[in-house]
Amino acid sequence: MAAAVEHLSESVTLTPDGAMTRLNLAAALTSRGDDAEVVDQYRRVIQLLSDSLAPVSGLAWVLATFADDAVRNPAESVRAADGETYRTLEILAAAHAAVEDYDKAVNVCERVTKLSQE
Repeated sequence: MAAAVEHLSESVTLTPDGAMTRLNLAAALTSRGDDAEVVDQYRRVIQLLSDSLAPVSGLAWVLATFADDAVRNPAESVRAADGETYRTLEILAAAHAAVEDYDKAVNVCERVTKLSQE
């Protein structure tokens, strides 16, 4: 994973507006556990690809689930993840659970069940 992060970081340096390269770098950093930098990369990709769900869901997941309190921001995760796709609902449930709002987390899980039956 270190080599992938190194190569993707170099590619981002060469093409700073390369959204997909940054998205791949964010995914690699997430796998490696590089908290602060992954948040920065997802935020930059969101600026570059404002209509894409992938960076929004990636950022929301990191903000809801990372162990480092300096990075973890469940309230922001709830705002980012509020949507009606399986992935955003999954993230929203995790974010609600992260802020210990278990009733809302269960409610979101019920929405996923209902969505799967449609």
